[in-house]
Formats: sequence, structure tokens, C-alpha cells
Amino acid sequence: MKFSNKKNKNIQIFFVILFLIIVITGFFLYNNYFIVGIQKKMIQFEIGNKIAFNVDTDAIYLGRTYPGGGARRNVFIINSYDFPVIVSVKIKGNISTMTSISENDFIVKPGENKTLTYYAQSKTDMPLGIYNGETTIIFRRVLFS
Repeated sequence: MKFSNKKNKNIQIFFVILFLIIVITGFFLYNNYFIVGIQKKMIQFEIGNKIAFNVDTDAIYLGRTYPGGGARRNVFIINSYDFPVIVSVKIKGNISTMTSISENDFIVKPGENKTLTYYAQSKTDMPLGIYNGETTIIFRRVLFS
């Protein structure tokens, strides 16, 4: 009888471990293999003695402002897929410490348009110059809604 209990316990442990492996694998696959699109753009903010704007579309230019000043730029997110997507935004580079976005990790329904706003705020003691980085916008398929 003790042998049977030990065997049942081993079977239970096996199924718990199997369940955990399946859940972890599913999470990994969802996060890494259901990406349907990635867009990367350079992002730039300048601190100078004059205020200036750059409306070119080859990058996200936040303009030039005085030390302690701020700027913002809107980017339009359009879901052209026939399924909802989760939009995740990442910013890297020396601009990342002074840049924020209006929202992150949000869902956009099929055919829906959303406005994403990039904000930059400099400190009053920041040196004059151009601050650059790269923003990555990742589109993931929503599997469960």
C-alpha cells in the first residue's frame, strides 16, 4: 500500500511539472512568435538657444527647445490587420531618460486608428546638443480577448 501511494505521488508531481512546462512554453511562444510587425524610427530632441521645428517624416523629430523646455510629437497608429493587435513601444538611446509616451501596451482593434504622443522634457542644467535614440513599435496578435 505504501508503494502505491508513492507511485501516485510521483505521477502527480510528473503532471504538475508537465503542466508548468506547457504553460511556460506557451507564454514564451506567445511573446516571441506572435509578433506581426515591427517598426523602428530614429527619434531626436535638441536643446539649444533657439526654438525650432522639423516636420520631416524620416524620423520622429521632437524639435529644438531651451534648457528646461519640452516638446511633443504625435504618431498615428493604424491597425490594417483583420485582427486586434497589442502595440508595445520601446525607446533606447541617450534620449530615453527624457522621453515618455502617452500610453504603452495598448490594444488597437481592426481598422482602428490611435494617436500615440511622444513627450520630451529637458532639465534646466542639461547641456546644449542633440539627443538621439531609436523607438521600436511592436505589433503583436491578440490571441485572447
